[in-house]
Amino acid sequence: MCIRDSPRGLHKMIKITNDICCMFGGIGSSDEESRKGNSYFYNDIYFYSISEGYWSMPMTGGYAPTPRYGFGLDGFKIDNIGQILLLGGKTNDSQIDQNLYLLEEIDPEDKKDNWVLKDRQQEQQYIQKLKDSGIQVLKGQKNIPVIPKSTIELSEAEKYLFDQKKELGEMETSIKQIQVITDKQKERKQQLKMQIDKVEQEKNEYLRQTEQKLKDKSQRFQQNQQFFEKLKVLTFLERKKRKITEAKILALQSTFKHTENYIISVDSLLFQLCLLYTSPSPRDS
Repeated sequence: MCIRDSPRGLHKMIKITNDICCMFGGIGSSDEESRKGNSYFYNDIYFYSISEGYWSMPMTGGYAPTPRYGFGLDGFKIDNIGQILLLGGKTNDSQIDQNLYLLEEIDPEDKKDNWVLKDRQQEQQYIQKLKDSGIQVLKGQKNIPVIPKSTIELSEAEKYLFDQKKELGEMETSIKQIQVITDKQKERKQQLKMQIDKVEQEKNEYLRQTEQKLKDKSQRFQQNQQFFEKLKVLTFLERKKRKITEAKILALQSTFKHTENYIISVDSLLFQLCLLYTSPSPRDS
Protein backbone atom coordinates (compact mmCIF):
# COMPACT_ATOMS: atom_id res chain seq x y z
CA MET A 1 0.00 0.00 0.00
CA CYS A 2 1.42 3.37 -0.99
CA ILE A 3 1.15 6.16 1.63
CA ARG A 4 -0.01 9.23 -0.29
CA ASP A 5 0.16 12.83 0.89
CA SER A 6 -2.98 14.94 1.32
CA PRO A 7 -3.86 17.62 -1.27
CA ARG A 8 -2.00 20.78 -0.35
CA GLY A 9 -0.26 23.92 -1.54
CA LEU A 10 2.55 26.28 -0.43
CA HIS A 11 4.63 23.22 0.56
CA LYS A 12 8.25 22.57 -0.34
CA MET A 13 9.64 19.62 -2.29
CA ILE A 14 13.35 19.05 -2.89
CA LYS A 15 15.44 16.35 -4.50
CA ILE A 16 17.76 14.75 -1.94
CA THR A 17 19.19 11.91 -4.08
CA ASN A 18 19.11 10.96 -7.74
CA ASP A 19 15.92 8.98 -7.11
CA ILE A 20 14.32 10.36 -3.91
CA CYS A 21 12.43 13.64 -3.39
CA CYS A 22 11.38 15.02 -0.01
CA MET A 23 8.18 17.03 0.66
CA PHE A 24 7.30 18.90 3.86
CA GLY A 25 4.47 21.07 5.22
CA GLY A 26 2.06 23.30 3.34
CA ILE A 27 -1.63 24.21 3.54
CA GLY A 28 -4.58 22.07 2.47
CA SER A 29 -8.25 21.37 3.08
CA SER A 30 -11.06 19.07 2.01
CA ASP A 31 -13.70 20.29 -0.44
CA GLU A 32 -16.21 20.77 2.39
CA GLU A 33 -13.74 22.67 4.62
CA SER A 34 -12.59 24.71 1.64
CA ARG A 35 -16.18 25.93 1.08
CA LYS A 36 -16.26 26.98 4.74
CA GLY A 37 -12.99 28.86 4.35
CA ASN A 38 -11.08 26.53 6.70
CA SER A 39 -7.57 25.27 6.00
CA TYR A 40 -5.15 22.78 7.59
CA PHE A 41 -1.49 23.40 8.21
CA TYR A 42 0.81 20.38 7.77
CA ASN A 43 4.13 19.41 9.33
CA ASP A 44 4.29 15.88 7.89
CA ILE A 45 7.17 14.71 5.71
CA TYR A 46 6.98 12.39 2.72
CA PHE A 47 9.53 10.73 0.47
CA TYR A 48 8.80 10.02 -3.17
CA SER A 49 10.69 7.47 -5.31
CA ILE A 50 10.99 8.78 -8.86
CA SER A 51 11.89 5.43 -10.43
CA GLU A 52 9.15 3.46 -8.63
CA GLY A 53 6.47 6.18 -8.36
CA TYR A 54 6.02 5.34 -4.67
CA TRP A 55 5.21 7.60 -1.69
CA SER A 56 6.37 6.74 1.84
CA MET A 57 6.27 8.49 5.24
CA PRO A 58 9.37 8.06 7.43
CA MET A 59 9.05 7.74 11.21
CA THR A 60 10.62 10.77 12.90
CA GLY A 61 11.00 12.09 16.44
CA GLY A 62 12.55 14.98 18.32
CA TYR A 63 11.87 18.66 17.96
CA ALA A 64 9.68 18.37 14.87
CA PRO A 65 8.72 21.73 13.33
CA THR A 66 5.13 22.80 13.93
CA PRO A 67 2.74 22.89 10.93
CA ARG A 68 3.75 25.74 8.62
CA TYR A 69 4.26 27.07 5.12
CA GLY A 70 6.55 29.59 3.46
CA PHE A 71 9.74 28.08 4.88
CA GLY A 72 13.12 27.31 3.36
CA LEU A 73 14.15 23.67 2.78
CA ASP A 74 17.34 22.06 1.54
CA GLY A 75 18.97 18.60 1.60
CA PHE A 76 22.59 17.47 1.68
CA LYS A 77 24.92 14.76 3.02
CA ILE A 78 27.66 15.00 5.65
CA ASP A 79 29.88 11.96 6.24
CA ASN A 80 27.48 9.97 4.03
CA ILE A 81 24.55 10.77 6.38
CA GLY A 82 21.49 12.36 4.81
CA GLN A 83 20.34 15.64 6.37
CA ILE A 84 17.49 18.04 5.64
CA LEU A 85 17.65 21.65 6.82
CA LEU A 86 14.49 23.72 7.44
CA LEU A 87 14.46 27.45 8.18
CA GLY A 88 11.59 29.69 9.28
CA GLY A 89 8.07 29.70 7.90
CA LYS A 90 4.64 30.90 8.97
CA THR A 91 2.89 28.63 11.47
CA ASN A 92 -0.81 27.94 12.02
CA ASP A 93 -0.92 30.60 14.75
CA SER A 94 0.15 33.20 12.16
CA GLN A 95 3.59 33.53 13.80
CA ILE A 96 6.85 33.75 11.87
CA ASP A 97 9.22 31.07 13.11
CA GLN A 98 12.90 31.99 12.93
CA ASN A 99 14.24 28.65 14.18
CA LEU A 100 16.53 26.43 12.18
CA TYR A 101 15.66 22.70 12.20
CA LEU A 102 17.74 19.75 11.10
CA LEU A 103 16.40 16.31 10.20
CA GLU A 104 19.08 13.63 10.28
CA GLU A 105 19.06 10.09 8.91
CA ILE A 106 19.67 7.68 11.83
CA ASP A 107 19.73 3.96 12.54
CA PRO A 108 16.28 2.69 13.73
CA GLU A 109 18.02 1.04 16.74
CA ASP A 110 19.56 4.36 17.74
CA LYS A 111 17.73 6.35 20.44
CA LYS A 112 18.91 9.61 18.93
CA ASP A 113 16.28 12.13 17.77
CA ASN A 114 15.70 12.80 14.08
CA TRP A 115 14.62 16.41 14.36
CA VAL A 116 16.90 18.72 16.38
CA LEU A 117 17.04 22.46 16.95
CA LYS A 118 20.37 23.85 15.85
CA ASP A 119 20.17 26.57 18.52
CA ARG A 120 20.08 24.64 21.85
CA GLN A 121 19.08 27.82 23.75
CA GLN A 122 15.72 27.73 21.97
CA GLU A 123 14.87 24.16 23.13
CA GLN A 124 13.08 25.19 26.33
CA GLN A 125 11.13 27.90 24.51
CA TYR A 126 10.17 25.36 21.88
CA ILE A 127 9.05 22.78 24.46
CA GLN A 128 6.99 25.44 26.27
CA LYS A 129 5.44 26.48 22.99
CA LEU A 130 4.47 22.85 22.28
CA LYS A 131 2.92 22.56 25.73
CA ASP A 132 0.99 25.81 25.21
CA SER A 133 -0.30 24.35 21.95
CA GLY A 134 -1.65 21.30 23.83
CA ILE A 135 1.07 18.87 22.64
CA GLN A 136 2.26 16.49 25.36
CA VAL A 137 6.05 16.28 25.68
CA LEU A 138 7.31 13.04 27.21
CA LYS A 139 9.93 13.52 29.91
CA GLY A 140 13.39 12.54 28.77
CA GLN A 141 12.13 11.90 25.27
CA LYS A 142 11.05 15.41 24.28
CA ASN A 143 8.21 14.95 21.78
CA ILE A 144 9.28 11.60 20.28
CA PRO A 145 6.05 9.75 19.37
CA VAL A 146 5.36 6.30 20.80
CA ILE A 147 4.83 3.90 17.91
CA PRO A 148 2.15 1.27 18.65
CA LYS A 149 2.69 -2.34 17.64
CA SER A 150 -0.16 -2.17 15.15
CA THR A 151 1.67 0.64 13.34
CA ILE A 152 4.83 -1.48 13.15
CA GLU A 153 2.83 -4.45 11.85
CA LEU A 154 1.14 -2.13 9.35
CA SER A 155 4.53 -0.85 8.24
CA GLU A 156 5.75 -4.41 7.75
CA ALA A 157 2.59 -5.18 5.76
CA GLU A 158 3.14 -2.03 3.71
CA LYS A 159 6.75 -3.07 3.11
CA TYR A 160 5.57 -6.53 2.01
CA LEU A 161 2.95 -4.97 -0.28
CA PHE A 162 5.55 -2.55 -1.59
CA ASP A 163 7.92 -5.45 -2.35
CA GLN A 164 5.05 -7.28 -4.06
CA LYS A 165 4.19 -4.14 -6.00
CA LYS A 166 7.83 -3.77 -6.99
CA GLU A 167 7.93 -7.38 -8.19
CA LEU A 168 4.63 -6.84 -9.99
CA GLY A 169 6.08 -3.70 -11.59
CA GLU A 170 9.14 -5.66 -12.69
CA MET A 171 6.87 -8.38 -14.09
CA GLU A 172 4.79 -5.75 -15.90
CA THR A 173 8.00 -4.25 -17.29
CA SER A 174 9.10 -7.71 -18.45
CA ILE A 175 5.67 -8.32 -19.98
CA LYS A 176 5.86 -4.97 -21.77
CA GLN A 177 9.33 -5.82 -23.04
CA ILE A 178 8.07 -9.23 -24.20
CA GLN A 179 5.08 -7.49 -25.82
CA VAL A 180 7.44 -5.06 -27.59
CA ILE A 181 9.57 -8.01 -28.78
CA THR A 182 6.41 -9.86 -29.86
CA ASP A 183 5.16 -6.80 -31.75
CA LYS A 184 8.56 -6.46 -33.44
CA GLN A 185 8.49 -10.16 -34.32
CA LYS A 186 4.95 -9.78 -35.71
CA GLU A 187 6.09 -6.77 -37.72
CA ARG A 188 9.13 -8.71 -38.93
CA LYS A 189 6.89 -11.67 -39.77
CA GLN A 190 4.61 -9.38 -41.75
CA GLN A 191 7.61 -7.92 -43.58
CA LEU A 192 8.92 -11.42 -44.34
CA LYS A 193 5.45 -12.46 -45.54
CA MET A 194 5.35 -9.43 -47.84
CA GLN A 195 8.83 -10.28 -49.11
CA ILE A 196 7.83 -13.94 -49.64
CA ASP A 197 4.69 -12.83 -51.51
CA LYS A 198 6.79 -10.51 -53.64
CA VAL A 199 9.30 -13.30 -54.38
CA GLU A 200 6.40 -15.64 -55.14
CA GLN A 201 4.94 -13.13 -57.57
CA GLU A 202 8.33 -12.60 -59.19
CA LYS A 203 8.79 -16.40 -59.43
CA ASN A 204 5.34 -16.84 -61.00
CA GLU A 205 6.04 -14.02 -63.44
CA TYR A 206 9.41 -15.54 -64.30
CA LEU A 207 7.81 -18.98 -64.82
CA ARG A 208 5.13 -17.43 -67.00
CA GLN A 209 7.70 -15.61 -69.09
CA THR A 210 9.86 -18.76 -69.30
CA GLU A 211 6.84 -20.82 -70.33
CA GLN A 212 5.98 -18.26 -72.98
CA LYS A 213 9.56 -18.29 -74.24
CA LEU A 214 9.54 -22.10 -74.36
CA LYS A 215 6.27 -22.00 -76.22
CA ASP A 216 7.67 -19.50 -78.72
CA LYS A 217 10.80 -21.61 -79.14
CA SER A 218 8.66 -24.72 -79.62
CA GLN A 219 6.67 -22.96 -82.31
CA ARG A 220 9.87 -21.78 -84.01
CA PHE A 221 11.27 -25.32 -83.72
CA GLN A 222 8.17 -26.74 -85.37
CA GLN A 223 8.39 -24.13 -88.06
CA ASN A 224 12.08 -24.91 -88.58
CA GLN A 225 11.29 -28.63 -88.62
CA GLN A 226 8.65 -28.08 -91.29
CA PHE A 227 11.11 -25.94 -93.22
CA PHE A 228 13.76 -28.66 -92.97
CA GLU A 229 11.23 -31.26 -94.14
CA LYS A 230 10.42 -29.11 -97.15
CA LEU A 231 14.10 -28.48 -97.74
CA LYS A 232 14.75 -32.21 -97.49
CA VAL A 233 12.05 -32.88 -100.09
CA LEU A 234 13.42 -30.15 -102.33
CA THR A 235 16.92 -31.53 -101.93
CA PHE A 236 15.68 -35.00 -102.82
CA LEU A 237 13.87 -33.64 -105.88
CA GLU A 238 16.91 -31.60 -106.81
CA ARG A 239 19.13 -34.69 -106.60
CA LYS A 240 16.62 -36.70 -108.60
CA LYS A 241 16.46 -33.94 -111.18
CA ARG A 242 20.25 -33.82 -111.27
CA LYS A 243 20.42 -37.58 -111.85
CA ILE A 244 17.87 -37.29 -114.65
CA THR A 245 19.85 -34.44 -116.14
CA GLU A 246 23.04 -36.44 -115.83
CA ALA A 247 21.29 -39.39 -117.50
CA LYS A 248 20.08 -37.11 -120.31
CA ILE A 249 23.56 -35.72 -120.69
CA LEU A 250 24.99 -39.24 -120.91
CA ALA A 251 22.31 -40.19 -123.41
CA LEU A 252 23.04 -37.07 -125.45
CA GLN A 253 26.75 -37.78 -125.26
CA SER A 254 26.12 -41.36 -126.44
CA THR A 255 23.84 -40.13 -129.19
CA PHE A 256 26.37 -37.51 -130.20
CA LYS A 257 29.10 -40.15 -130.27
CA HIS A 258 26.97 -42.49 -132.35
CA THR A 259 26.07 -39.62 -134.63
CA GLU A 260 29.69 -38.66 -134.90
CA ASN A 261 30.63 -42.24 -135.77
CA TYR A 262 27.81 -42.36 -138.28
CA ILE A 263 28.93 -39.13 -139.85
CA ILE A 264 32.48 -40.41 -140.01
CA SER A 265 31.27 -43.61 -141.62
CA VAL A 266 29.15 -41.69 -144.09
CA ASP A 267 31.99 -39.31 -144.80
CA SER A 268 34.36 -42.22 -145.37
CA LEU A 269 31.83 -43.83 -147.69
CA LEU A 270 31.37 -40.65 -149.63
CA PHE A 271 35.10 -40.25 -149.89
CA GLN A 272 35.42 -43.72 -151.26
CA LEU A 273 32.62 -43.05 -153.74
CA CYS A 274 34.33 -39.93 -154.84
CA LEU A 275 37.54 -41.78 -155.38
CA LEU A 276 35.69 -44.40 -157.30
CA TYR A 277 34.04 -41.96 -159.71
CA THR A 278 37.12 -39.86 -160.13
CA SER A 279 39.64 -42.62 -160.86
CA PRO A 280 40.20 -43.52 -164.69
CA SER A 281 38.58 -46.68 -165.86
CA PRO A 282 40.65 -49.39 -167.62
CA ARG A 283 38.83 -48.71 -170.84
CA ASP A 284 40.00 -45.24 -170.94
CA SER A 285 43.52 -46.46 -170.52
